[in-house]
Amino acid sequence: MKFIKDRFWIIVLVVVIFGYNVYTGVNNKSKWPKEAKEAPIESCLKDSRNQGEKHPVLTKEYCECSVQNIQAQYEYNEFVEISGQSSEIVSTKLLPSFEKCFPEYQRAIIEVTKE
Repeated sequence: MKFIKDRFWIIVLVVVIFGYNVYTGVNNKSKWPKEAKEAPIESCLKDSRNQGEKHPVLTKEYCECSVQNIQAQYEYNEFVEISGQSSEIVSTKLLPSFEKCFPEYQRAIIEVTKE
């Protein structure tokens, strides 16, 4: 259960930090700038705390998967708009992108833990 609680805070922190970073660098292009592709992955890794330290490769894959889902679902300007909204709205709109990647992440951690 603690693992799931940690995951929730990772998602919230990544969304808030990434949202702030993107929101402060607003541009009107729908294409995702390179920094906007890399910054959330780095934030996710940093905010993953224990899981990131225990399983850095798996956590990076999880973060990359989640960010790819966000980028596939939203154009850059849409994401910037979402990022400027309340944290509740941001979580509601972006959490599904993280949830899509979580089952594989969890399965991989269970497999590694068995070894």
